[in-house]
Amino acid sequence: MKRSIRILTILFIAAFLLAPSARAEAATVKLDAKTKTVTAGKTVTIKLKNNKKKAKWSVSNGRVQITKSTKTYAKIKGVTKGTATVKAKVGKKTYKCKVTVKPVISISEKKVSLPIMSTPKY
Repeated sequence: MKRSIRILTILFIAAFLLAPSARAEAATVKLDAKTKTVTAGKTVTIKLKNNKKKAKWSVSNGRVQITKSTKTYAKIKGVTKGTATVKAKVGKKTYKCKVTVKPVISISEKKVSLPIMSTPKY
């Protein structure tokens, strides 16, 4: 009886020491970047790494808008020049990414006048 208890105790300790730790396998949830830059009218993707739960995405103001969101990413479209904070809430934890929207660079056209020449007759 004592021998079987000793063997079971040794097996239990060996199993405990050799089993992979749950803490070592659990990957932490985080955003792929703390800051992103986008041009007005274009989109950028913000990824939430190692997430398996439902995420609720939100923005701080109207400078950007969320065009598509899932539990692992959100597509953000720049609306007007400025900055906004995009937040992903997973459970009680909130992850933030600062998005800077650059304005569209436009080049104004100037009128160019060319004299109309008559075509030569052959």
